This record gives sequence, structure tokens and C-alpha cells, in this order.
Amino acid sequence: MKSSLERSHLVHALSRVRSVVETRSTLPVLSHVHIKASEGKLTLTGTDIDIWIDETCEASVATEGSAVVKAQKLFDIARAMPEGSSIHLEVKNNALTLKSGAARFVLSSMTQEALPRREKLKETERFQIAAPDLLKMLVSTSFAISDDESRYYLNGVYLHAHQKENDDKTTTSTFRAVATDGHRLARIERQVDGTEKLPGVILPRKAAQELRKLLEDAEEKVEVDVKLFRQEEEKEKDGDLDNTRVTVMEFAFDKTTLTSRLIDGSFPDYERVIPKDNDKVMRFQCKEFSERVAAVHYMSSETTHGVKFDLKKGSLQISAHHGTDGEGNYPLDVEYDGEPIEVGYNALYLLAMTRDVIPGKAEFRWKDPETAAVVRNCDDDSVLYVLMPMRV
Repeated sequence: MKSSLERSHLVHALSRVRSVVETRSTLPVLSHVHIKASEGKLTLTGTDIDIWIDETCEASVATEGSAVVKAQKLFDIARAMPEGSSIHLEVKNNALTLKSGAARFVLSSMTQEALPRREKLKETERFQIAAPDLLKMLVSTSFAISDDESRYYLNGVYLHAHQKENDDKTTTSTFRAVATDGHRLARIERQVDGTEKLPGVILPRKAAQELRKLLEDAEEKVEVDVKLFRQEEEKEKDGDLDNTRVTVMEFAFDKTTLTSRLIDGSFPDYERVIPKDNDKVMRFQCKEFSERVAAVHYMSSETTHGVKFDLKKGSLQISAHHGTDGEGNYPLDVEYDGEPIEVGYNALYLLAMTRDVIPGKAEFRWKDPETAAVVRNCDDDSVLYVLMPMRV
């Protein structure tokens, strides 16, 4: 293999791939990146077994070939080269030589046979979604993913089609993303063509996080090509292919393809925990609200992070008290004309919604202080959150 490319192109591609590969794995090859030079481009591939990422970049290819080298090592070397410089790569005698100006580095290369093999898959579903919409869905839900591995089916974002009944009794199909850890629930929906018959799948936390980072760099008008796959060796049932067991999901856009195994489990019926008759409504500006919660939070317990709401007509008092350390109070003017409410919440959960996700104005809806509250974005009714109270 002989190839040359701009330093910036190689650094950018490696920065994406190294985020997926495992730096501390019992399988050494999982810390490596596979580099393939062909047809005027370099394709860089990394995997941790569950996630695969393929990144392409323009290059001058004199001789086609490939190498398998440590991802972090190559990234560090490439990034250390001067900005605006060119990098020349050559493979000879199971080693990759990198040259840039007077600099020369030689990295040991593993054989391609050491790479994990990808599963043979059969495509079952395919649709396209605008990159900003998919990013919005991940940002709005991924913070609520559970880290309790005993409930592995909650360790990801649940993506599925939902039939929504309209006021005129007709139905509209929407594409939904849902995540919950049992203490809070996040749900968002978008209308996306081609998702009407999409089976429910659970995208793992790491895949959702990696995809989110990749989408943050994508151009606004980019369309993401999404594919679902099942294992090719699935047998026919009564003459029809069994397409229900989807095992892999792929996202392709720009010069990037992210492929992830899905969580093999059943997501719970989350609709049952969404209150339907919460009639006490408080509206507020998220910026002022989150500033007060963040300040009062410093006086809350370091383990529970609990803050207390004391809500009256037109006013919300946010407070926290922590043993002998003292207490904190911070009032906020709100839109509320109901009965007084005293209730406690985890401050970190509040901030995850109102500081990091919901811009502008939001609303809380209660039935009573003992039951779950519904939180909505006043400017986007497709987004919904459910938050359980706590004792403070």
C-alpha cells in the first residue's frame, strides 16, 4: 500500500474511529484501526465487536493495500504533524511507515485475518431521516437511559413506529424514541416516511452516544440512511422469511457508516406510566429555572441531590437542606394558579431536562405531589418527559 493525504483528513477520520475502538481489551485487535487504500480514498474501520464504524477520506492512492495498526498511536502521531502538511503511508514487511516532511514513523501491522468478522446479514427495513431530526431525538432521550445492567433492556434508546390517533379518528404513524431508568422517562416523536412498519428495536447506550457525536458534526441538510438487518441464517416460517428478529442497525451519512448490534430484549409498555389526567400546570422559563436549581443543588445531599419545590400562585420556592452544612433557597416567578404543592425531585434530573435539552419555555403538570409529573416543552408538543418525585 502506498497512499498520501492531507494531515487534517487523516486526523479527522481517526478521531471518529478511535472513539469506538477499545483501548483496554483482552483482544488486542480491538484497539486497532483497519486502513484500506483503494480507488482514490482511504477507508478506516474500527470496532469493539458490538459497534463498527467505517470512515472514508480522500487520498492519493499509488498502490492499493491495507494495514491494521493501533488507532490511538496512529492518531497521536498524525495529530503531532504540522497543520497543513501531507502524510504519506506505505506498508511493507508487516509494518506501516508514516512520513511527513523529515519525520518518519514505523508502526507494526497485524494481519487482516486477526480482524473480527462481520455477521452475514439480510436487510429488512430502510428509511431516511434528516440528520438534525435524528440528533434531536437522541439528545432528547439518551440522558434518561438506565445504567442498571440487571435491567439490560433499559440500557438503550427504544426506537419504534407508533400509530397516533387524530381528533377526527384517523391515525398517523410517527417514529418514536424512548428511554427510561425507572425514575424518569423521555419520549420524542417525529413523522418520518418509511417507518410505518418499523419493528421496535433498542439501540445501546454507546451506539446512541457515538451516533450523537457524529451527527453533531454533520451538515444540516444531510440525510441519514438507516437500515435494519436480521441474521442471514434465519429460517423461513410457513414460507415467509422471519423478519421479526432484527439484530443490527446501520446509520450512513456523509463519509461515515456506524453499524451497531441491538439489545436483544423487550422494552416495557411505557405508555402505562405516562399520567393522563394531570391538571395542575406550572409554566416557566428554563434558563431562569435551571440557574436556580443549579445554585440550590450545592446545598443538597451529595448522594440523593434532592431539592424541594414549594409552589404557590405565581411563585415557586426552590430549596435544599443538607445536615449541618446549612440550607439554600431561591425563588422563581412562574405561571401557576392552582392549589399549593410541596414536592421533591433529583436536581440532576431537573437540570438534564431544563438546562441541557429544553430551550425556552417548559411546563410541569401534576395530579398530586405523590404521583409522577409530566414535563413538556411548550414550543414542541412532540417531546414529553415523566419525572417521579422523591422525599426530601
